[in-house]
Amino acid sequence: MPRLVTITALALALVNATANDAFAAGLADPYEAYDKGQWDRALQGFVDLQVEHPDDAHLALHLGSAHFQMKNYAEAEKSFSQAALAGETAVREQALYNLGNTAYRQGKLQDAVEWYRQALELDPND
Repeated sequence: MPRLVTITALALALVNATANDAFAAGLADPYEAYDKGQWDRALQGFVDLQVEHPDDAHLALHLGSAHFQMKNYAEAEKSFSQAALAGETAVREQALYNLGNTAYRQGKLQDAVEWYRQALELDPND
């Protein structure tokens, strides 16, 4: 029985060390990093995930949000556009709304109004 406890303790220590190494290397959960305002870490995590899931509209939306928070508006626009084309209705509506916000931040007011209008067409109650 003591041998089993020792093996279990070693396994847990290894898992913890691996998790700590991953976090230190910037490989932590990008959603957690985003929630903590660590935009650069979140962005890198979303980019890494997008390599594995290039057609994931939800991921494109999150990637755009990280770019937006970092004021990388041109990159945010690309990611939101990708989500708007590929996503389900709720994702498309959110992506269109975020395209409006991105256009607004860039001073493109007419474009912003058009993006907001398109978002409202998908969800008039939003």
